[in-house]
Amino acid sequence: MGQAPSAECAQVPPADPVELALADALQRASVAGAWTVVERLAAELEARRRERLNAAGVAPVVMLNSARTVKRKPEPQAIDPQQTDLFKPHK
Repeated sequence: MGQAPSAECAQVPPADPVELALADALQRASVAGAWTVVERLAAELEARRRERLNAAGVAPVVMLNSARTVKRKPEPQAIDPQQTDLFKPHK
């Protein structure tokens, strides 16, 4: 069945009416496809939630962008047409 809330969750105060209104507006803007508005509302909601968690003394949430290490594959080297038979006409 359901899990008991952790001690850390018990310390977090519930969302205030402004956060609830922002979340509702965020949902409506996303349904409408107003992506600029979605971006602004999401940033404001995130800032308010972070502040609420900080004020409650809860450990900060790790942001994925800052926690991720970017692992990219090296770019494949371009094939030099003069050093391969791939581009020569077949006989």
